[in-house]
Amino acid sequence: MTRVQVEFDSDVFATLRRSPEEVAREIRLAAAVIWYAQGRVSQGRAAELAGVSRAEFLDALSESGVSASQETLEDLGELDIHRSWEYRSQASRGSRQKPSQETELKGNEKLDTPGKRAARRTVDPLAG
Repeated sequence: MTRVQVEFDSDVFATLRRSPEEVAREIRLAAAVIWYAQGRVSQGRAAELAGVSRAEFLDALSESGVSASQETLEDLGELDIHRSWEYRSQASRGSRQKPSQETELKGNEKLDTPGKRAARRTVDPLAG
């Protein structure tokens, strides 16, 4: 293992109210958080580098205000484009139809949650 040495004036430890060992742990964790935020390492690898469990690393991300997800809006947009392409490809082969983006509703019908994508008729108990 390669060792990296950082030198501080001794008054830094008194100012931080931390021992040199505690400061070293904090520096390792801070570096791992930064590298994760930059997308240079995964959560698991960052936790290993910091010498903490993944759960402890997730807590550190939260305390640092760093998102636990490395997905960007651009990545999510590409995912939507990819899914759209998959549906079209499957529909052209006849194996699956792409669900319509808009469902025409009539009468007392309403759309269920987006995940279900099903129309259902609501019943009015006061209707005669």
